Amino acid sequence: MFRIEQVELSSFLNFSILLCVIISVIGISSKENGKFLRDLNAFLSIYLIASFSLAVYEHITLKHLPLSASYLVTTIWDGYYHAPSGFFTNQNDFALVFVMATMFKLSYLKKGKKNHLINWLLIIMCLWITHVTGSRLNLMGFIIFLAFYFRFWELKKLLLIGISSIIIISFFSYIFVNSSFSLKGHSTNTRINLYYQALLSIPESYGVGYGIDLSKNFYQDRPSNAGISNFINPHSYIFELLINSGILTFIVYLSLYALILRKAIVFKTRLDIFIQLILYNLLLFSSSSSLFLWPHYFFFVVYINYEFLKPKDD
Repeated sequence: MFRIEQVELSSFLNFSILLCVIISVIGISSKENGKFLRDLNAFLSIYLIASFSLAVYEHITLKHLPLSASYLVTTIWDGYYHAPSGFFTNQNDFALVFVMATMFKLSYLKKGKKNHLINWLLIIMCLWITHVTGSRLNLMGFIIFLAFYFRFWELKKLLLIGISSIIIISFFSYIFVNSSFSLKGHSTNTRINLYYQALLSIPESYGVGYGIDLSKNFYQDRPSNAGISNFINPHSYIFELLINSGILTFIVYLSLYALILRKAIVFKTRLDIFIQLILYNLLLFSSSSSLFLWPHYFFFVVYINYEFLKPKDD
């Protein structure tokens, strides 16, 4: 049954400020593209070093920042519940931003002898982060990116592909045996159910959505037999958008996304950037809630930026 709920003032203010920030970033990046990318690259270098160092500290000491969901955990024998979350509450959010930042850095630095060591350090760091956070989707997305980044189809790189395949297969074999990647609580089935319930919000809200950040109330009010009443987030940016803003906004967003992909094809965008555009929404299925996970908006601005989408020499 359709119901009218009051949007929390904090959610409205948070959304409004976030919107202003994103509009400002779009304006700055479009006018001063080169400087914007250089500054973003410098900032991400600091972020990656700081967050990786914090993750190592969390992993070794099992201590976390107060904002981390793992902070309240008292059971120290199960490493899964002590997954590093960096400067975020949820470890999947942390892994998502780390993967996006790493992909940007690799694309910005490009391949070459000058950046060879740095690139491989970034790759190793990112693989480790996706492992210790137990973020399967981010790991899969990053490996897909690496396959295209290294142009796996080139014959001259068959040896590298062979060695990498052995490493990846061994890595997968290990992580899926490791308890941190076990499907506790049948998480895959739970997420499918979350998405199914999100689709039911269309007729229940008459297609107009429930309002900013009210997806959390939507799930808590689901029937008990749905098995998701203890969840507050849809674990998908697209379905979160559908529940909060309705079918029209949902269609507009997907249409905009399709136009961006078309533009990327027309401009013959660098393959590694195009793959990031494809992976963008896929990776957002890993985070619990993406509405206020503001870093991903910055990467979206970078992806759609005209200068960055223009073809560039390798």
